[in-house]
Amino acid sequence: MLTIDDFLLRCVETEGGRPFIFIIDEWDAMVREAKDDPAAQEAYLNLLRGWFKNVNFTPRTVAAAYMTGILPIKKDGSQSAISDFQEYSMLYPGKFARFTGFSEKQVKRLCRKHQIDFNTAKAWYDGYELEGEQVYNPYSVMSACREKACRSFWNTTSAAEAMTDYINMDFEGLQETVAQLHRRGRN
Repeated sequence: MLTIDDFLLRCVETEGGRPFIFIIDEWDAMVREAKDDPAAQEAYLNLLRGWFKNVNFTPRTVAAAYMTGILPIKKDGSQSAISDFQEYSMLYPGKFARFTGFSEKQVKRLCRKHQIDFNTAKAWYDGYELEGEQVYNPYSVMSACREKACRSFWNTTSAAEAMTDYINMDFEGLQETVAQLHRRGRN
């Protein structure tokens, strides 16, 4: 049975003749921020299930979904709670590696433009090597450009604080993943 939201999206798709591309930034914010409210989490996951696992809706209305987040797609037991998404991570970005962060060339250009010493920025922000290329954290680089200073910017975000809880709970092997990212950052 379609909800009113599903019905309205279906009407728009039918009239326009094209399915939707969903872009959801920080898909997991509701999961992280409502960790003590299982009913809210379930309602949110049911909304996502309705969009992405509904045989009467998804094939006709959803062309693609691009979702960012710091947690893996939520699982219920052995089944994915919201869909059969192909997940790409910082450890295994696959064909999206070049879109995962700023390249060294981009950071050099930004440093020149904002009068920041590139070697200092490199020491702070080139945490990953993907497919033989150094990848820089876009949030940190842009924050350094705005502040005209290199320092840790992530430790003041709620996402970083929330991650500590999940790292400590070792959600789906997150401790090992963080350790792998740390090792890669040092190499």
